[in-house]
Amino acid sequence: MEIVFLGTAAFEGYPNPFCNGEHCLSAISSSKNIDKRLRSAVLIDNRVLIDFGPDIVASSQKLGLNLSKVELLLITHSHEDHLYIPNFAMRQRAFNNKFDELIDMTVMASDDVMKKIIESEYSVDAKLILKPVAPFKTYEFGEYEITPVPANHYVGENEKGLLYLIQKDSKTLFYATDTGPFDNLYAENLKNKVNLNKIDLLILDATLGFTQSEYLGHNTYESFLQTLSILKTHDLLDDSSTIVAHHFSHHHNPNFHELQELYSRENILVSYDGMKIKV
Repeated sequence: MEIVFLGTAAFEGYPNPFCNGEHCLSAISSSKNIDKRLRSAVLIDNRVLIDFGPDIVASSQKLGLNLSKVELLLITHSHEDHLYIPNFAMRQRAFNNKFDELIDMTVMASDDVMKKIIESEYSVDAKLILKPVAPFKTYEFGEYEITPVPANHYVGENEKGLLYLIQKDSKTLFYATDTGPFDNLYAENLKNKVNLNKIDLLILDATLGFTQSEYLGHNTYESFLQTLSILKTHDLLDDSSTIVAHHFSHHHNPNFHELQELYSRENILVSYDGMKIKV
């Protein structure tokens, strides 16, 4: 699998255009694109898209990508930086010169997210195949096996966020944002309910960075490392696994090169917009 990071920021982007904080002012004045982050999404093999936030147009233009061949869209949850429902209108005839040639796109999401999509006018006649999914069940899609698992992230009273295990050609990608720390029970469920042997590529939430925040919906640097330790204890990660820190808030995270210096001490990669990685 080849993974392209379309965006790597948290809800407010990086820099937040209304913020005069140190990190935002540094990013604004930087001439390096690597210091500027759009809201998070990734593209796999030009066929599978994870999340559909408000920056999908900007990121596609920035990276010179055409998403017309995307066959599967996975939605983690309905927070607006991960699902901007008016995006679906771009697939409607009124906004697409090649509508007749546009392939159907399957959308996988929780029941609660799917209800919001169905209720929207933007999803009408957009060549969508809507497939609600449930945690710990595996769904086949071509050569991919897709297994949603619960996120440790508050969305709303009725909605539970999802993370996605994606398996292809004996390789496993675990896309795990937005989420807080995993405990031993969570790791045991990955082994027993999913029958997971090893994660080859882990893309893990690092939103809260270098802060002492106790908000459980995201990881700090410390809880990021604690999560890795738990996964390694349960033999879900080993020295051959690739680990990527992802989804950064400007509040708690310095520029890319400072992050890279800090995370590289633990052999962890830091995501950036346009980053490509193979597994």
